[in-house]
Amino acid sequence: MLDEMFKIKWSPKSWTYQDECCICLGEFKPKQSVVALPCDIKHYFHQNCIENWFNYHTACPFCKKDVTIEEIRKTKADYEQKLKAVWD
Repeated sequence: MLDEMFKIKWSPKSWTYQDECCICLGEFKPKQSVVALPCDIKHYFHQNCIENWFNYHTACPFCKKDVTIEEIRKTKADYEQKLKAVWD
């Protein structure tokens, strides 16, 4: 499941919703890998933090919605389009 999640390098230009990971409370740094969950593109975390989180939990740390492989596959292309629009 983790292999299929939407991953991207963090940039303050394209990721303006938050500047720190709510799991570890560490700041995001440019070009650091972040993972956006399918419940909301605004729910993103350090890749290592969310991978560790899912070793013990099945829900988003923000909204507590269960994260499923079906939702990941359904939202991944949509997220790519949304961010492409920001970069263009």
